[in-house]
Amino acid sequence: MTETAEVQLFAINTKELTIDFYYSDVTNYLPINEIEKIGKKKKHKDLLNSLIGYLIITGYLCKYAGVRRERIEFHRNQWGKPFLKNDLKWKGSFNISHSNDWVICGISNSQIIGVDIEKKNSHEHLFFKLLFY
Repeated sequence: MTETAEVQLFAINTKELTIDFYYSDVTNYLPINEIEKIGKKKKHKDLLNSLIGYLIITGYLCKYAGVRRERIEFHRNQWGKPFLKNDLKWKGSFNISHSNDWVICGISNSQIIGVDIEKKNSHEHLFFKLLFY
């Protein structure tokens, strides 16, 4: 019998958030390699959205997957999709996407997951897409 995939989706509107408050207070909760990557973002909105996305993923892994924060180390595959480098007991998958004022995170306990969010050209509405492989 195959295991049923549990999927968690988080969508956060970051329009009212500011970088100064969050960046200085929360970087202790992220792996050093990710703080360095996020810190290289040229646009402040991209920095904030990346920070929020990785905080969501890190928080989920610690609270619900039993992963110790100090063991989390994010890396990317050849297409830029993030994954956990460490050989941990958690065998799930996650993905993060952000556009304009929105961040979306998808987490699956057993299947590979991909999420994408894009601002439509002439509208303020955002399009969410969830992909299972």
